[in-house]
Amino acid sequence: MKIVRTLVIFGAISLSGYYGITHSVNPALAQIVPDHSLGDNPSVVKPNVEVKGLPADLIEGGATRGDNLFHSFSEFNVRDLQRVYFANPAGINNILGRVTGSNISKIFGTLGVDGAANLFLVNPNGIVFGANSQLDVAGSFVGSTANSIVFGNGIEFSAINPEEPPLLTINITPGLQYGKTGLQYGQNPPQPIVNAGNLAVGQGQNVTLVGGSVISTGDILAPGGEINILAVPSETLVQLGQAGQILTLSTPTPSIGSNSPSVTEFLSTLNHDTGVTVSSDGQVTLTDSGTIVPLAPGTVIISGALNAANLAPGQTGGKVTVLGNQVGLFDSASIDVSGNSSGGEALIGGDFQGQGQLPLATATYIAPQSSINADAVSTGNGGLIVIWSNQSTRAYGTLTARGGAQSGNGGLIETSSANFLDVTGVRVDASAANGNAGTWLLDPRNVTLGFADTSNGTFDSNGNIFTPTGDDAVVNIPDIEAQLNAGTNVTITTGTTGTQEGNITADGFGITKTTPGEVTLSLQAANDISLKNFGINANSGFLNLVLEADSDNSGSGDVELMDAGIDTGGGAVTITAAGAIALERIGINRNNNRSVQAPPITVISGESISLKSAGINSLTSGDNGNAGDVIVQTGTLTIEEAGIGSRTDGKGDAGQVEVTADSISLIRNAGISSNACLADSCQDNAGETIKGNAGEIIINAGSIVIENSSGLGSDTEGKGNAGGISITADSLSIANNSGFGTIAKKGSTGNGGPITINVSSLSLDNESGIGSNVDGEEGGKAGNITIIADRISLTRNSAIDGDTNGRFDGGDITITVTDSLFLSGNSDIFTNSSDPDSGIRAQGNAGEIKITAGSVLFENESGLGSETRGNSSGNGGTISRCTKLITYF
Repeated sequence: MKIVRTLVIFGAISLSGYYGITHSVNPALAQIVPDHSLGDNPSVVKPNVEVKGLPADLIEGGATRGDNLFHSFSEFNVRDLQRVYFANPAGINNILGRVTGSNISKIFGTLGVDGAANLFLVNPNGIVFGANSQLDVAGSFVGSTANSIVFGNGIEFSAINPEEPPLLTINITPGLQYGKTGLQYGQNPPQPIVNAGNLAVGQGQNVTLVGGSVISTGDILAPGGEINILAVPSETLVQLGQAGQILTLSTPTPSIGSNSPSVTEFLSTLNHDTGVTVSSDGQVTLTDSGTIVPLAPGTVIISGALNAANLAPGQTGGKVTVLGNQVGLFDSASIDVSGNSSGGEALIGGDFQGQGQLPLATATYIAPQSSINADAVSTGNGGLIVIWSNQSTRAYGTLTARGGAQSGNGGLIETSSANFLDVTGVRVDASAANGNAGTWLLDPRNVTLGFADTSNGTFDSNGNIFTPTGDDAVVNIPDIEAQLNAGTNVTITTGTTGTQEGNITADGFGITKTTPGEVTLSLQAANDISLKNFGINANSGFLNLVLEADSDNSGSGDVELMDAGIDTGGGAVTITAAGAIALERIGINRNNNRSVQAPPITVISGESISLKSAGINSLTSGDNGNAGDVIVQTGTLTIEEAGIGSRTDGKGDAGQVEVTADSISLIRNAGISSNACLADSCQDNAGETIKGNAGEIIINAGSIVIENSSGLGSDTEGKGNAGGISITADSLSIANNSGFGTIAKKGSTGNGGPITINVSSLSLDNESGIGSNVDGEEGGKAGNITIIADRISLTRNSAIDGDTNGRFDGGDITITVTDSLFLSGNSDIFTNSSDPDSGIRAQGNAGEIKITAGSVLFENESGLGSETRGNSSGNGGTISRCTKLITYF
């Protein structure tokens, strides 16, 4: 069975007269032997020709087709200290060489092009660059162990079948094709490429190495260009761009296996320094460190440098792509795609979140001493670093994508896996000295936040770092804190592949930000988030917090926060879930420490939100800006011995509280509030009374139940005004010493806020009430109460009232009822001026009462009233009624 591995080239070049080419062989140069396949266009090796000022062997001749020059050899090797160059005739942009013999190409000296053309070298037997080897190529370089080069019309320039019909037309968008026929997983894998030398190309050019396995212990330099390393384990189609950049690849993905005999035997035949040692039992180690490296087919091992940085003024970094079935950066391996004006891209094991056309690694490893840099040195944004695998990612090194020192934002660093992730001790920096922080994204499956020597799992005793036996990933809390404190956003997101559900959990410990600046911590679970005994706090600067359950939009995912505290120091808080959100014995606080408007606290659930012995609070104080809004949206909201609130103790205003739900229940000692200055002292550092206003409370619901000493309130004790309360619902039930209102308290000069209620049914029972009051000698005007309903009932000592105990007027009460207004059991609707027991000489007038109803029923000493009391010099308000029927009992 014929095994075919092919380099695919697409474009538009005419080839003719391709038969009968003879070759010329100099016996003294057996290292490079042209074959008999090029007919009338032989390749010729000329020794001792001066190239670039030094003696060299110059390869001339070959078959020219358009701007492409073809060479064919039965042997192609470069000895130590030997210099071998391809001649670059005028008009030639691509030089393509194949090796048709059965031996490895060993490049131990200098291989170059006497010009600016791109160079392609294909040898299916393998290619080795020794420790003293160099590339001197101004264009791009592609080295491959493919069997043939295929063009757009399907005709091959084959290294294993050179007598096949020639190409008549060539379309030159290069690509590699491996194994179109008969190559099975683990059988006859393509031969490796080993680089221990110094492979350099010109600025903005590319270096591409594609083999069955690729080992690079040396250095590769492509300033501002691309470096592409790809290992293909079996039948594969790789399409390349004009200068060797990888565009697409299609291949079956075999499972991770043991060391491939073909790889170890290949390495055993090399007696030159390659940086790799093979023991008698076939174990492969890196020579300098003794690190064991597993080499199944499709493995990439990097222990040297891949440098596509471009630090020239105004230039951006290049791109490095390292792809294979197993990909590893070992020892002190380094990848640099930094640029003066912006960072470049480093894609290790796949593209961002495993998307796009690039092949995805099964396992990816980054050693602790390894580094990947995608920095913007002077200006511009940091670049992109992606470390991805489908099964196991272990990333322990140093990863940086910093914004420019003068300007620019931090970049994006992703360490992810479709399954297992271990990032213990990783050092990540996507900060920006004069811009917005970048992001560290972690994307495994189940994640636990905690402390561990390794994130999870043990590994095979044979040293196979690519095969974890653990399951859930543990992300180390100190690693998260270190990156947040360094000015890098951290995003942890999970998926649901395999048997894992995609949960994020923590029990104990916590995350604390201790440095200035603003960053974001995002926990995004495909399924549930559960944080118990776990605090998240910003002791300095601002920490934006995002908790998202159902990040994959599957329709399921709960958030559970228990026995913990969250204080973001003025940062935004966003909690969302497709299912339920449960907050128990937890405080979520956002104290605005900034001079501008704070961002909101947002809690959104597709099913239900419950607060038990918990609080959600937005606060501003001192000379800072406004507190942010509090936004709650859900199906069912239950609050028990808990509260939702916004407050100002400073010059800024409190935020608005917006609640939208199908049903709302405040069932015991529960509250929703927005207040202005409720601190012990309502004075700032200069001794001035606080001027901030309370925010408005807006509630939209199907049904609302407020009971057992629960309520809504907006109060002021300073110069600022209380906020308004606006309720729209089908039904509103207030019972058992519950109620809501707005108050301008004693010592305040601000106004009370208005109350607006629009419901079908309103009921107040058992000492419950709705009120708008002024309770201070210097207080402002009370807010008005406006109620629109179909039915209203007040029973058992309940009331709707508007009082003033100060200089200014009480608020008006306007009630419009399309059906019936019912008052029973000593229940009242009234407005007053002053209180006979207050000792304050009130000057304000009581507000008016305006009632429009289909029918009004008073019983058991209930009624309407407006009066002055005690020492008040104000007047009682007028009462006007418009109704068809008034009944007294």
